[in-house]
Amino acid sequence: MSILPIGGPSRPPPPRRAVVGAAQGFHLPDDAPEAAAPAPSACAVVSLSALISLQDIEPPAERDRRARRQGEDMLAALTKLQRALLCDEVASEALADLSALSARSEMANDPALRDVVLAIRVRAAVELARINVKFCE
Repeated sequence: MSILPIGGPSRPPPPRRAVVGAAQGFHLPDDAPEAAAPAPSACAVVSLSALISLQDIEPPAERDRRARRQGEDMLAALTKLQRALLCDEVASEALADLSALSARSEMANDPALRDVVLAIRVRAAVELARINVKFCE
C-alpha cells in the first residue's frame, strides 16, 4: 500500500525557450497562458487567516498573569463575603463580585498556579451555592 499525494501525479512544466536578444530584466514569455499564474486573492486570504490565528496565540506568561489576578480577585471577594456574613450584613455586592469573577475562566499555563486558581474557583462556587441555599429556605 502506498500513499499518493493529494491531487494525483503532476506533469512536468513545459520546456522554456530562450529568447535571444531580449531586453534585460523580468518579462513573461509571449506564449505564457494567463491561467498559469496563481490567483493573488486566494494567497492573500490564506495569509490573512494565518496572521489572525497567530495573533490569537498569547504568551504563557500573559495567561499566568491573568489567572493569578483572577485568583487574587476571587480571594478578595471571598474575604469581603466572609466579613459581611460575620457582621450579619447583606452581602449582595460581594456575592455579585464573586459570581462575576467565578464566571470567568482564566486558565494558567503553570500547572501549580492552575491548581491553585481551580481550588479558589471551587471554593467560590461552594460559597455561592451555600448562600443561595440559605436564602432560598
